[in-house]
Amino acid sequence: MALAALATLGTLLAPLRSETQVIEQGCVIRPSEVVALSASVAGRLSHFNVGRGDEVVRGDILAELEAGPERADLRIAEARAADRSQLEITAQRRDLFDEQVERNRSLSEAELLTRNRFDTLLADQLEAQAASEQARVQFELAQLEVARARSIVEEHVVRAPIDGVVVERTKAAGEFTGEREPVLTVAALDPLHVEVFAPIAISRTVAVGDRARVTPEPPYDTPREAVVDVVDSVFDASSATFGVRLTLRNPDRDLPAGLRCAIDFSDPAPD
Repeated sequence: MALAALATLGTLLAPLRSETQVIEQGCVIRPSEVVALSASVAGRLSHFNVGRGDEVVRGDILAELEAGPERADLRIAEARAADRSQLEITAQRRDLFDEQVERNRSLSEAELLTRNRFDTLLADQLEAQAASEQARVQFELAQLEVARARSIVEEHVVRAPIDGVVVERTKAAGEFTGEREPVLTVAALDPLHVEVFAPIAISRTVAVGDRARVTPEPPYDTPREAVVDVVDSVFDASSATFGVRLTLRNPDRDLPAGLRCAIDFSDPAPD
């Protein structure tokens, strides 16, 4: 009879144990990243290449500020950097004097060439070597000037730092934007994050790396697998809950962010 009572009690508690693993409230699917984008400098917006709802790839140019003088400076710097004439002329002059010195050294040692004449050749050689080195330094500085000019132009460009979708555009072409004032917002939809407030009762059964079944609200209610990547160590006493974040792969971007969901930590969805 005692065994029967225990069996009955186990039967009654079994649903309770399984239900504690299923959370139907406090579960929301969010973008893994939401980035407000701005230019590094203040200026007038020249044009936008994207609008709300457009998908973007990391590195894409999304918007540009007017940068006429800066682009002109870049073209000038590139022209100077491409000019190798002084580098080549001074190198040829240096090589010429190097050859003359070597050719006349034995004559000087044999006293077939006056010492003054040989000293003049040595002075010319040193002057040619210094001129060649100066030309080399100037050429390298010209390359650095190109890099500097490009970085200044790049400050007038707004690029996508992540793969995602444009969720907001706060400015229009022709408007003035302040330094670091957001003009676009991009959200990453692959992966997605599932934010859950779970009851403290299951806190010892949830760990980083665990898999769980996430069922979004209709019409996107196909169960999907997510992996726990954050388990909060500070609980909320007022609601008797703790926070859990899971990563949900969404390579086709067919699942929108902003959906409510249910989550089952005891029954992960199949791959």
